[in-house]
Amino acid sequence: TGTTLLSETQVNFASLTGATGVVTHDFSTGDTFVHSSIAANFTVNLTNLPSATGRATVITLILQQGATPYYASAFQIGGVAQTIKWLGGSAGTPTASATDAQVFTIFQTGASTYIVLSQLGSYA
Repeated sequence: TGTTLLSETQVNFASLTGATGVVTHDFSTGDTFVHSSIAANFTVNLTNLPSATGRATVITLILQQGATPYYASAFQIGGVAQTIKWLGGSAGTPTASATDAQVFTIFQTGASTYIVLSQLGSYA
């Protein structure tokens, strides 16, 4: 309870290569994942997310795009599919040969109930 005041912070990130299909993103290694050599649109399977109703969690994917850009088009928590609600109503378009950031904000509203929001932006 109360307010936390920090002067400086750093977070760990995990590097993932060749994403395709279902890709495990282990929250115990950090909340930021840098993807390179992405092979297709993929599903994030977020594992080891602490279960706590009334909490929000932010997950960031850095997508280092090649000539054909891809993004995380589906989302799971512990292997259970979740509905993604997209900023503006649609996923947006990833950008070829750029660095995209895809952010997921997860609200746990019940024991196994989540609201998952996502947005995709490009840093060209």
